[in-house]
Amino acid sequence: MGVRWKRNFKPSDLLEHKQKELKDRAVPIIARKLADSVEDKAKRYSPVGVRWVPPGAKNRVPTTSGKLKNSWKKKRVGRWIRNNYAWSVWTDVEYAPYVEYGTSPHVIKPRKPGGTLVYYTASGKNMSKQVMHPGTEPVYMLSRAVNETRATAVFIAKPILQSWAKGGLHRYRVVRNDAY
Repeated sequence: MGVRWKRNFKPSDLLEHKQKELKDRAVPIIARKLADSVEDKAKRYSPVGVRWVPPGAKNRVPTTSGKLKNSWKKKRVGRWIRNNYAWSVWTDVEYAPYVEYGTSPHVIKPRKPGGTLVYYTASGKNMSKQVMHPGTEPVYMLSRAVNETRATAVFIAKPILQSWAKGGLHRYRVVRNDAY
């Protein structure tokens, strides 16, 4: 991306050109890299499966699928006007908020009225009309991913800004409005 110099060159022409290039090329690349970082870290912090299964229940527990871990996505949000380079990182798994923020102690009842619950403990199989669940600890997978990316944002942006300063942004892919 070069500048065509006029006969009456002013240093402000170069400054305006570099500011436009920063806004149009470098900032979208940095925004995309930050979204990539949040998505990767959210996947890394997402738990897979259960921690402990009683011996008698091992064959009755479904296998771990990694559904939450594999469901993280990113998408550019809205129009890119007035330097608004927003990306959204999300998951569509229905139990993700309960994993993120945990649950308080609660009563579990059978789905059908008058039914019984069968559950397994270390001592064996039990049946009951209702069970008091102790709750779950929060994992904070997305919160941790955002905070860690925020702490390392300078290191993510630095090579892109150095390349921009040297005039070598051509090796980075620029995401346009019609792409992604």
